[in-house]
Amino acid sequence: VNTPDKAGPYQDTVRRGVAYILAHAGQDGDMRGDGNMYDQGITSLALGEAAAMTRGKNAAKLRAAAHRAAQFIVDAQNGRGGWRYSPRDLFSDTSVMGWQVLAMHSATRTGFTIPSETSRKAFAYLDSVSTGEHDMLTGYITAIPSATMTAEATFTRMLLGEELTPEQLSETSQYILHKLPSKDNLNYYYIYYGSLA
Repeated sequence: VNTPDKAGPYQDTVRRGVAYILAHAGQDGDMRGDGNMYDQGITSLALGEAAAMTRGKNAAKLRAAAHRAAQFIVDAQNGRGGWRYSPRDLFSDTSVMGWQVLAMHSATRTGFTIPSETSRKAFAYLDSVSTGEHDMLTGYITAIPSATMTAEATFTRMLLGEELTPEQLSETSQYILHKLPSKDNLNYYYIYYGSLA
């Protein structure tokens, strides 16, 4: 593992990447730059992982920045319990939501706590876009399921601490296994979340 404070062939690259993220972070934890909440989630995830792996003089600075970024995500959650492209967007989608939860979970490795109300609302959103005998087949913005969103939502539920039953896991697994990507349809987004789920 290469971190800013641990020698390795990529130490300098990682150090410069983390420095760039910190230099462009808002004091309120806004990591979007000219982007949207995808950028917030993915950049916050990188920052949280760097903070969790860094020791020494930069550890406290990275941890504080990761917590600000995670708190920005908490504050950006909308009334439906999800996230979309802008903070407190009127709409939600499962894709953007997964990255926000992954980033907040990463920050918990350094002492951040995801508020119970944030988790409660997130579960309510996931339930609203899920169907199936055990409500595990999940859609992007509606309950029309897709394999990618089902995988992402399953992993999101795990990160939020839901104890899935064997029946729920079976429903997800069977659905994903019957919709595997092929060499003619390499959906890396699906492969990423499918592997995690």
